[in-house]
Amino acid sequence: QYPPAAVGIDVIFAETSRLGAADERALTAALENLSYPVVLPAEAVPLILESSEGPQAGRWVVPRAELTDSGTIWLGHVNLILDYDGVVRRFPTAIAFPSLRGRPVRSFAQEILDRAGRMITPALPDGAVERIVYSAPAGFIRRVPFWRLLEEGEKIQSTFKDKIVLVGAVAADLHDTKITPFSRGSEMSGVEIQANIVNMLLSGERIRDLGAGMMSLWIFAAALLPALFFVRWPGSLRPLGVNIGLGTCYTVAAVILFEQGVAADIIHLNAAWMLSTASLFGWRYFTGERERKEMRSIFGKYVSKNVLEDILRDPSKVVLGGQEKEITVLFSDIRGFTTLSERTAPTDLVRILNLYFSYMSAQVIAHDGVLDKYIGDAIMAFWGAPLDDPDHATHAFEAGLGMLEE
Repeated sequence: QYPPAAVGIDVIFAETSRLGAADERALTAALENLSYPVVLPAEAVPLILESSEGPQAGRWVVPRAELTDSGTIWLGHVNLILDYDGVVRRFPTAIAFPSLRGRPVRSFAQEILDRAGRMITPALPDGAVERIVYSAPAGFIRRVPFWRLLEEGEKIQSTFKDKIVLVGAVAADLHDTKITPFSRGSEMSGVEIQANIVNMLLSGERIRDLGAGMMSLWIFAAALLPALFFVRWPGSLRPLGVNIGLGTCYTVAAVILFEQGVAADIIHLNAAWMLSTASLFGWRYFTGERERKEMRSIFGKYVSKNVLEDILRDPSKVVLGGQEKEITVLFSDIRGFTTLSERTAPTDLVRILNLYFSYMSAQVIAHDGVLDKYIGDAIMAFWGAPLDDPDHATHAFEAGLGMLEE
């Protein structure tokens, strides 16, 4: 009374009924007398995407001949392609069945849409492998149990008029469930996956892969850019932060492309910039930090912490080959040191000098000076180089006063 546009029965009638021949005849007669098209499934099992050559079929299961010879029933294959992680993401548009004399059988969803008079634009090429655009997790597409059709009568039956209806098992115990990208602890029934494919084709939503050439170029650039940033900027943190920000942009770009129907290889893309950044950061950090520690250990005795950190922050401020500039130089020595050394035992003299140099050098460093050298009992220090210091004379004078006080 309320004929749907088309019905797809996701149940393969490959065996005879356990209720006998009368049941067989009743099913055949019911299918032949319908006023709307019905699509029955065929399946090639197992079907796993093993190479770029397409799906490889093992054995073929089709409905019994008496169900399809009437001319009122059509076939569509229900094969889905399992990726290596066991997730269903693709389906073949057509499969040649040897049991049907090599006739290609289109996918279940395509056949249903064709028989329902719903145009698919653009048409899917035979033998191609298409990605499935899932609409939502399992249970999102409306389900109507058979008992409602039987008990509620016209009230529920009228809602099926001119609709595309799929019939199949959704109970997990019947083992017709698969893992999908939406699965979070629950799998999706095969008939609901077919309904998602119907919806995908009906709405014209498609996902195509970004070309191998473009994807390879993107991955290469993502691996190369971190090296350019680490060469361009000294230190480790700044290029690290820039690369992390750029990597986030890669992911955002991949999501935007996916929303436009283009799938990018986000795993290898992220692996490229992450591994490149991590290796360069590790190399820069461990070699750079070792050098910085050595410089701190050596030069920390001759310059103040502020001067040293400024040099380490920007080594370009120290120009090799010499510079001509105005600076202040301080010389100091111990008055009467020659007489003192003649009257003092060598061990005591060394102890006195070490103590003296410790106090004097501390004053030079405290006033941002650079210890140039020790000359016997003399100290030579300067201000205004290698870093500019507009108050170099004042700082040298203050250091001298501090030395006198010490």
